[in-house]
Amino acid sequence: MKNKYWLGIALGLIILIGFMYFGNGALSIGNFLNDGKGPSEANKDITFRIQELGDGYYHVVAVVEWKVIPKVRGKDILGISFEDTDNDFVVNYDTILGRQFYKASDGTQETSKTIIYSLAEHMNHFAPGSEGVAHWQNLKDDWGKYKVTELKQELEFIVLRDKGNDTKKLTAEAVFLHMIKNNTSMNNGKISITYNNGAEILFSKEKDRSSYKIMSKERAEVLY
Repeated sequence: MKNKYWLGIALGLIILIGFMYFGNGALSIGNFLNDGKGPSEANKDITFRIQELGDGYYHVVAVVEWKVIPKVRGKDILGISFEDTDNDFVVNYDTILGRQFYKASDGTQETSKTIIYSLAEHMNHFAPGSEGVAHWQNLKDDWGKYKVTELKQELEFIVLRDKGNDTKKLTAEAVFLHMIKNNTSMNNGKISITYNNGAEILFSKEKDRSSYKIMSKERAEVLY
């Protein structure tokens, strides 16, 4: 009963945090244990955070905010992986969410939308595993007279710590891969994620790797 209580609070926080990220305001919650935001880059900002929710639950979220809309908009990949801790942490699959926010303009009018990906309804967009979660999104392209002017991506979920183990920290890394050339074979290809001196995306078809550029890796750590 207690676990259900905390999980209910955790799910509520995911919705609230998602609103603050993708709604009208900037994220302002101040009790994040680690802010993995790297230095600002010319074309994007990447933020990776771990937040303690209580009773062994932790919320992890990675966000990519494009400052310059990329020319190639294909299947970009976000992943979050955990340093091997002998399965001391378990991903709650029910909390896995991806989001893509875009704003577009035709020069006189603007429109915007947040696309939400859940594991239940978009299973083919996710690759969950024992070492983390990988997630791909088709970046929104221009259409008609409308040109995309803002673009933001997110992957988030909750992990539960096994209090019976003696692990003293949670170390995780977010990795972001941007597709630099369109690759139709990715329609049938599969991805997975592992932790090998950091988060690493694996491709079922090795040739697909050449279609991507590793744009950034950000690490966050929690001690307790």
